[in-house]
Amino acid sequence: MGKRTVLVSFLMMVLCGCAPGIGPPPPEKPGPAVPVVPNDSIIVAQILSIKPLADVFPWQVELRLTDSQDVPGYVNMTRVKVGQTLLTKTQENMAAYGKGDTITGHLSLKGDERGTFFYLSNISES
Repeated sequence: MGKRTVLVSFLMMVLCGCAPGIGPPPPEKPGPAVPVVPNDSIIVAQILSIKPLADVFPWQVELRLTDSQDVPGYVNMTRVKVGQTLLTKTQENMAAYGKGDTITGHLSLKGDERGTFFYLSNISES
């Protein structure tokens, strides 16, 4: 083989990642979780469904959001969701509520880059 052929073969192996001793870079370690910006809103919503969960959050509540008000000092992540259906989680006992009930409560987006969910708290009947 000529020098040119050897050089071309070597360059092809390097570019293809199949040269001896050269492998893919090691996978990056995941960085620390980045939480959602501090947010909260006071909402009025109609309950569409309530489902018990076997989870840290014992209830999943499907809501149709009818109003969203700012909480001073916090970003309101639900203002743009008015009129939409949202799945939320809560630790409050939802046994006293049913489909069609209108509630008031605090709603905030929780989580990090691995996943988010809406958390419902301070619930009362409207």
